Amino acid sequence: MPEAYYFWKWADNDLSGKPLEVFADLMRGEMHLALQTFDARPLLRVFPEEVPTGVGFMKRAGLVTEGRPEEFEALAGRCAVFRLDGIQ
Repeated sequence: MPEAYYFWKWADNDLSGKPLEVFADLMRGEMHLALQTFDARPLLRVFPEEVPTGVGFMKRAGLVTEGRPEEFEALAGRCAVFRLDGIQ
């Protein structure tokens, strides 16, 4: 439940026009950024091909029915996609 964490503002960030810094994992040296809907669409579209083991999970969760790329692309704006950047 991301809403429970004050630093997870990605759910409210979709209209800001740029990715939001969600949190830093200093132990791993990573910055986690939530992508905007238009940036997430192409990544979600290739998800079934790139991460076929995740398709079953998304089906069981009721987010997609067949696991087609179009179904995943349609999740943009509803399903958060994060980019992990190294901290310099």
